[in-house]
Amino acid sequence: MTEILFNEERNKRAVSNFGNPYRFLKLAQKAERGEEITFVTIGGSITTGCNASCFENHYGCLVENWLKENLPNAKIKFISAGIGATGSLVGVHRLDRDVLVHNPDFVLVEFSVNDGLNGFAAEEYYDNLIYKILNFKTSPAVLCVGMVDENGGSAQESHLKVAKHYDIPYLSYKDAVWQDLENGTLKWSTLSNDGVHPIDAGHKLVADLVTDCLQKSFKMDISNFSDIKCDKPFTNLKYQNAKIYHAGQLEPSDFGCFVIEDILVNEVKGVWVANTGGEPLKFEFENVSNIFLSFERTNQGNGGKAVADVNGVKTEMDSDFTGGWGIYYNSTKVYESETLGNVTLTITPDLEEGKRFALVGILVS
Repeated sequence: MTEILFNEERNKRAVSNFGNPYRFLKLAQKAERGEEITFVTIGGSITTGCNASCFENHYGCLVENWLKENLPNAKIKFISAGIGATGSLVGVHRLDRDVLVHNPDFVLVEFSVNDGLNGFAAEEYYDNLIYKILNFKTSPAVLCVGMVDENGGSAQESHLKVAKHYDIPYLSYKDAVWQDLENGTLKWSTLSNDGVHPIDAGHKLVADLVTDCLQKSFKMDISNFSDIKCDKPFTNLKYQNAKIYHAGQLEPSDFGCFVIEDILVNEVKGVWVANTGGEPLKFEFENVSNIFLSFERTNQGNGGKAVADVNGVKTEMDSDFTGGWGIYYNSTKVYESETLGNVTLTITPDLEEGKRFALVGILVS
C-alpha cells in the first residue's frame, strides 16, 4: 500500500507561488460546458513515470483521474510528454511537436532535476518554454512542479523566478519533503528507490500537491481576477522558433560516412550513425543563431568521438560513458550567434576500431 505523505504542513511548504488562478477558472468553465479538456505533462524521466510500479501510478495519471472525478461534465484527454534524461533545453525544442500540437488547455511542467545541471542557461530554456506555452493560441493554464534529487539538486531557484514573473503556480516537492528528510522524520527510501525517481508514494505526493492547488483555484471567483500578463519574457526570446530534427526529417547536403539506422529515440525513429572514420555528415542552415547536437552517450564501451564544425568553430563530442548508469542522449551547444545567419554544419567522426558515433537530433533556433 502506498504511504500517505500529503499533509497540510508539507502542502504549505510546497506552495512557493500559488499564482493567478484565472486560467484555471477558465478551464473549469470550459469543463462545466461539457467540452474536451486536454491535459499535457512535459518533463524528464520523472514525468515518464520512471520507478512508479505501473504507468497508472505516476503523478500524471493520478492528476488525470482527479480531473475526471472533479470535472465530470468534461472529456479529459491526457498526453504524457516526458522524455528521460532531458531538461527544458530539449523541452523547448520539442514543444511544438510534443505539446502544442495537441492544443492543450492545461500544461504541467517538470524539469527541475535535469535543469539543475545546466546553471543559468537552464533559466533561459525554461523561460522560453513557459513563455511559448502561455502565449499559445489556446491560452493554456500552466503549473510548474519543482522536484529534487537525493543530494538536494534542483533548478528550483531559477525556475521559481520564472514562475513568479508570470505569476503561475510553482509547487515545490523539494520544500515539501526536505525539512523532514533533514530532521529524520522522513526517509529518502520512502520516496524513491534510487537517487532521483519517485516510487508510488512520491508520485502520489506530487499528485496530491497539484490537485490541492487545483481544488483551491477552482473554488475562487473568476470576477476577482484577470488573465496573467505574459507579454514580456523574464530573460529573452532566443528559443521561440526552436525545433528539433531527427534523421529522416532533415536531409543533409552530404551523408559522408554516416548511415541512417532505424532506432527509436524519444518516440521518433531514425539516427545518423558512423561506424568508421571518414567523410563528414554535412548540413546547410539558413537564418539560425543557435545549434545544439544531441548524441548518444553509452556505457557499452563502444562510444566514440566526433568533431562538429560550424563555420570554423569546432566542438569535440565524446559518446563514451563507460562506468555510467546506461545510455542517454546528451545535448551540446556547437554554435551561438547574436544574429541570424546562414551556416554550414559538419560532423566528422574520430573513431577508434570498434567504436561508433550516433547523432540522434539537431536542435536549431
